[in-house]
Amino acid sequence: MLLRLCEVVGRSSFSSAFLLKVTMSLVDLHEERVRPLLDSVDRLRDILQGQEPIKLPSIVVVGDQSSGKSSVLESLSGIVLPRGQNIVTRCPLVLRMVCTPSNESESAEICTEGQLPESIEFDDIEAKIRELTDKLAGDRQRIVPTPINLTVRKQNCPDLTLIDLPGITRNPVGNQPKDIYNQIVTLIKKYIEPVESVILCVIPANIDFTTSEAIMLSREVDPAGVRTVGVVTKIDKCELGIRSKLECRTEADLKLALGYVAVRNRTQDEIDTRLSFEEARKLEKDYFDSHPELGDMPPHYKGTLKLATKLTEIQIERIRSILPKVRETIRERLRLQRTELSSLPLELISPGDCSYRFTELLQAFVKNLSQLIVGEYDRYMDDNEMHIPARLLEIFLKFEAKMRTKSPYFISREYQEIVINAMKETQGAALPNFMSPKLHSNLMAVELNALYTPAEQVLSESRACYNHVIELLCEHYFGITPTLCDAVKESIGALLDKREAEAKVDILKSIKRESIADPYTLNHYYMDVIGKIKLRVEKLKHAAATPGTYVSEVNDFTVNLQSLCGSGNEQQSAVDMQISVFAYWKVVHKRLSDTIALVTRQFFNAFLMNDLASELQKEYMEPDRLLVLMKDSSAVIRRRQELQASVKRLEKALDVFTKL
Repeated sequence: MLLRLCEVVGRSSFSSAFLLKVTMSLVDLHEERVRPLLDSVDRLRDILQGQEPIKLPSIVVVGDQSSGKSSVLESLSGIVLPRGQNIVTRCPLVLRMVCTPSNESESAEICTEGQLPESIEFDDIEAKIRELTDKLAGDRQRIVPTPINLTVRKQNCPDLTLIDLPGITRNPVGNQPKDIYNQIVTLIKKYIEPVESVILCVIPANIDFTTSEAIMLSREVDPAGVRTVGVVTKIDKCELGIRSKLECRTEADLKLALGYVAVRNRTQDEIDTRLSFEEARKLEKDYFDSHPELGDMPPHYKGTLKLATKLTEIQIERIRSILPKVRETIRERLRLQRTELSSLPLELISPGDCSYRFTELLQAFVKNLSQLIVGEYDRYMDDNEMHIPARLLEIFLKFEAKMRTKSPYFISREYQEIVINAMKETQGAALPNFMSPKLHSNLMAVELNALYTPAEQVLSESRACYNHVIELLCEHYFGITPTLCDAVKESIGALLDKREAEAKVDILKSIKRESIADPYTLNHYYMDVIGKIKLRVEKLKHAAATPGTYVSEVNDFTVNLQSLCGSGNEQQSAVDMQISVFAYWKVVHKRLSDTIALVTRQFFNAFLMNDLASELQKEYMEPDRLLVLMKDSSAVIRRRQELQASVKRLEKALDVFTKL
């Protein structure tokens, strides 16, 4: 912008004094309005150093190898850069040009990422870039993403920041890596993909523009060409017809929204004879003025000065439009980083800190576990595996269903045979028409003994339900310190092993008590069931029953009474025993189902809600042990350091906007 304003003033017909005054005013305006924007972006780039996913407005220079890319940068900056036949640029070069007033001295600084800038003479820049490139990329000609930052403060240079990338080549030469093309393309795409980047494509005039590797890459990320500028080099080697390409007169011409600028760089002979950049610009102007095709072409299509003006205007426009978005992105990134940092455990440096933090975590852990035990799910509403009461009920109902499905068996023809055989083995011990309590107990014992394994399974599945929840809560509250988390899990596991063993003894005793004691109940349900079945059987005996009429509803179950409707003393005695076993099984079924559920809940719930915290507090009361267990893992330490550095960078970046 400053170049363009001074150029306009320079063509005016006013007096020299007036022109000088106007020029100085424009310089002051530039320093007041434009310079702060440019400095802000440069400052942000220095602060963020590519370590944050914040995309800054940039002009990225890409071109095929030997396209004249380095010469363009030299012409714009007025400094000598490394050049050669093979790949010279093997890492990004962030070239920051600052136009200094005539009363200030010229200077240059160079550094790599994370290093302090080093002052350097202009004549030493080329050698220093080569030295830093070899240091970063080694001597195997590989490509690295770490940038070199070069700041040049000169009079009569544009206020411009360009990012120069390696020239594109498909075929490795010498000791270059075999995948050199992929390395270069990957690096280029990283810089040109963000919409904040303007792509400066350097294209030799003597080729078909559409075949340029740089153009093809830019079209991948910018298909409409809205943020691509074409710089056409080697114009002196082009035959007639270049004007049509620059002006895009035909449909076949490659159109770019930001247009093309043709430049004439120094030739190799001029470089060898050390032709100055000022003299080169004069030769460039004379060349274009006398060119048969380009001489009368509009000025904005040709010349290094026009290119500098265009790029400066594009840069300012991009900065003005993108900077507000950058500020919001930085704010959001800072919020996220602070949130994650606050989620990490506090850095513990003393035994007292560890004891306090452990107690705090333990209380929160037990509180959350207790809430889940009583059915307060809160943030776990969608995670069914955390719903302890519901999952336990499923386990208990499965056991209850196993006992329920056994009931019809006791009034089946098959079981009647078992009862008859058992009665034969006890005959002689009592009168035939009296039901033997011992026989009843023996028949029940057979069925009850089969419940030991299912009852243990209830306990095992219930323990697994608690384990699942405890594992997840341990990870949530203690997981950030893996050593402590594993120790707490192991401790809780050992404590639950003890409670499970006690519960198992209690449950098995309940089953054994049912199997060895004489049948007994105060529950009227027993006699109620016997009375209803016998009444129904008597009715069926005196009716013309069909197969369907034997199926009856008795209280809360459906039974087939056909096997109970026989005649004969032996069968009648078996039927009476069957009905008694059936009715008593229903009582035991309800009694054991409740007992097993109550014992399981009591032993686990009461312990976890009332005693777990004190048991763990007692086990981990030694502060020095906690200091070892709660030592942060290397991953946490590294992440905390990364987040702290990130927050510091982002805070400094936001401070740039407050000073703008």
